[in-house]
This record gives sequence, structure tokens and C-alpha cells, in this order.
Amino acid sequence: MYDLLKHSLILAIISLLVFFNIFLFKNTFFGWLILIFYLFQTAHGGFGLLVKFFNFPDKLWRIRLLGMFLSLAGLGLWSAPLVLFGRLTSPIIALIFFVNGFVWLLLEYWAKRAQGATALELPEKDFYLEEGSGGPLGVLLYLVLVVLGFYLLSKNVGAGNIQTPWLVIDGLYLYVFGLATLLLGLLIFTRLQGKTILCLLVIHSFLLHSYLPLSHQLLYGADGWRHLSAETQILREEKITEAVYDAGIFLHTLNPGQFSYASFRGLTVILSRLLDIGLLPLNVWFLPVAWSIIFPILLFEFVFNLGWKKKEALFFVFLSFLPFIWQAAGSFTLPVNFGFLLWLLGLLLILKRLKEQRPGQALTLLFFGILLSGGYIL
Repeated sequence: MYDLLKHSLILAIISLLVFFNIFLFKNTFFGWLILIFYLFQTAHGGFGLLVKFFNFPDKLWRIRLLGMFLSLAGLGLWSAPLVLFGRLTSPIIALIFFVNGFVWLLLEYWAKRAQGATALELPEKDFYLEEGSGGPLGVLLYLVLVVLGFYLLSKNVGAGNIQTPWLVIDGLYLYVFGLATLLLGLLIFTRLQGKTILCLLVIHSFLLHSYLPLSHQLLYGADGWRHLSAETQILREEKITEAVYDAGIFLHTLNPGQFSYASFRGLTVILSRLLDIGLLPLNVWFLPVAWSIIFPILLFEFVFNLGWKKKEALFFVFLSFLPFIWQAAGSFTLPVNFGFLLWLLGLLLILKRLKEQRPGQALTLLFFGILLSGGYIL
């Protein structure tokens, strides 16, 4: 009980800092510090549920990142009712931070005291790969190619109306990216640690999905502008006004699509106000960053839990860079693409339950289902 009160006090202090940074300080650096510290604090709840009830390995950075991702998605869930029926004012946003953190704190408290199997201990050596050599030199060469790739992408930035980003991207980038991709594929078969390979896959994913954000000052696609317009109204604490198809039909009058968008739109507005970042750059970069970190981890965990070996699972993540649908999904900041990450995590939890049933899984899946239903319903 003492720990619960102590962490509740910490959450209250963080929430006050959120309010003051939005209302008074408006400092981007301070906002980032608050957000990162908050996600670290509240990630323990999601991490505890994943480890205790779904047999995820303990003491692994990628599982803690999933806990942070759940906490971030929770902010959007609690903001959704205010987006639909109220306003996201400074005190309300601070309250959302506290409520979300307190719920995750209660879930952590429940997971620690629930009866069930202990967390899976994964020896560090169990995450080594076993073939080949020359890994460190290959990693250095790969990172040089990545830096060169980012330079070439940012070298020419479009500002007008262009039909394709390849009209402004330096032609040399394709060769650099292709060479980096080939080298990364070879590195999977070296004696590098699996966690090192997974980090390189995250870096490569970010390079892959940066070709749109770095090649133009504005957004690609009409959908992004539509959501940006609605988010601007939310930011101004106004009621969202969007066209409905037929006001004579009751279902269309309710405009149920708003329910699917409310959570994500609320999250982007919260981040914009806390970090004092404009909605345009936030919509340009939010999902390329989030997707690049979370998607490789989820895909690795999913394939690994299907019974594949670690090397095979890492190579499958590498092959996931090929389908254009996933290339595009990670490059556009849209509710459906963010919702896909949550859906994939939910699918992973169901797979873990099919492999081994533990007490607490059903309630956790029910909670996660509520989290999904408050997002992109499709």
C-alpha cells in the first residue's frame, strides 16, 4: 500500500508538471523530459501484465518498450470521450495523464499480487546467434551507410506539388539503401547478439519509413490533411465539424467514424500541447518513429512464439521490409496504421494464451479489448 501511495504521489507531481508546461512554460525540451519519464514510470503496469500473465521474458528492453507503447495508447483512450463530447483543456490533459497512470499503477499492483507462474527467465546467452563471423566491422559499415542514406534523403526537400517523392530524392539513395539492406541481411547470420540485430532492424525500419517525411515539407495524401484539420479544431478547443454523408440517416448523423478517430486524434493533440510541437511536424513524424520501433518488436515476438528459432524470426522481420503495404503503413501517420500496431499486439496476446493459459489472461484481454474498441474499430 505504501508503494501505491508513493507512486500515486509521483503521478500527481508529473500531472502538475504537464499542466504547467502546457499552460505556462511551453518548453519543448521540458515536455520531452516529462513524457519520457512518465512513460518509464507507467510502463511497469503493461510490462507486469505481459510478464506475469503472458509469459513474456523478464528483463528485456523490447518488452519494456511494449509497456511504454501501451501507456502511450492509453492516453489516447482516455482522451477519446473528451474529443467527442468535451474539450482538451490544460487541466483536462493533466487529469488524463494522472488517470491513465493510476490505472496502469493499479494493474501493476494487481499483477504483482496475482497468483500464477513466475516470469520466464531468459539467459542472455540464449539470445546469441551461432553462424558466421565479422559482425562488428559489418555493423560499423552498415551504420555508415545508414548515415549516408539519411543525408541523401534530407539533401533535397520538396515544397510544391509533386506526384512522387522520387522526383526529389537523390538517385544515389536507392543504391545506398539497397547496399545497406543487403549488408543487414548478411549480418543476421553472424555471431552478433540477437538484441543487436533487432536494434539494427529498428534502425533500418526508421530509414525505410523516412523517405516520405524527409522528402517533403508537407504531408503526402489527402487523409492526413483531413485528420490535421480535425486535430486543429481539437487543439483550439472547438467542436469537430466534418461533413456527413446523409443527414437524413440516423447512423450517418451520429457519424460513427468519429469514434474510430477520436482516440488517435486526442493523442496527437496531447503530444502537440505537451511538447509544444506543431501538428504538422507531429503528423509527419509520429508514426514513422512509433512504427519503426514497435512493429519489428511485435513481428519478432509473434513469429518467435509460433515456434520459429530466433535467427529465423529475425530474418522474417528483415523480409517484412519488402511488402509495400507495410512500407506505406509506417510512413503515413493515420489512425488505421496506429491501430494496426495495437491489433497486432492483441493478436500476439491471444497467441500467447493459446500456447499457455494463465490466471489473469482473460481479464487482461478484456481490458485490451476495451483499449482496441476505443481506437480504430475496423
